[in-house]
Amino acid sequence: MKVGLGTILRLVVVVGIVAGLLWERHATEGAIAAISVVVNGTSRPPPPADTSAQRLLPQVAGPLGQGGYTFAETQGAAGGPVTYDPCRPIHVVISLEDAPSNAVAVVQSALATVRADTGLAFTVEGTTSEVAQPKRPFVDRARYGDRWSPVLVAFTTPQRVSALDGNIAGVGGSARFSNGGPEAYVTGIV
Repeated sequence: MKVGLGTILRLVVVVGIVAGLLWERHATEGAIAAISVVVNGTSRPPPPADTSAQRLLPQVAGPLGQGGYTFAETQGAAGGPVTYDPCRPIHVVISLEDAPSNAVAVVQSALATVRADTGLAFTVEGTTSEVAQPKRPFVDRARYGDRWSPVLVAFTTPQRVSALDGNIAGVGGSARFSNGGPEAYVTGIV
C-alpha cells in the first residue's frame, strides 16, 4: 500500500499535537521538559470572551485497559492530570515558515482528529508571522492582545529549534497556570 505525503504529514501533526497537548513523554522528554513550564510572575490576562461555564464538547472516554499512557504532569497530591480547560476553546495559530503548501489543511485535519479523541474544542485563528522558539512569550500583547498567546503550530528546522536535531519528527509543550485552584494549560507550541 502506498501512503501519500499528505497522509504522513497529517500523522506527524496529529502525533505532535497530541504530544504537545496531552504530554506523552518518551524519547523527546528532554526537549519537551525544556518547553513545559509553570507560568510564574506573568500578569494573568482576563478570561477570553468564548469561555463557557460548561464543557464545550462532550467528554470523551479514556483508553481502556492498562498502560499505554501516563500523565506527564499531575495536580500535586490530588494526582489528577493537568489539562487544557474544556470550557474554552484552545486557540491555535499556524506559522508557515518552512511549512509545506498544504500546512493549514493538514493542521485543520489533525485538529479535527485530536478534537474527536480528546473532547477539546479548537479555534484556528489562521496564520502568524511568529516563528518557533522554545522560550516563546506566554502573553504577547503586541502580537495577540491582552490574552494568553495562542498555541503555535510551527513547521521549522533544527537550525531554529535544536531539539529537532536527529531522528525527531516534532516536539511540543505547554505552559500551565494556576489562579489558586487546579493548574491548567494556557498556551503551548507544537
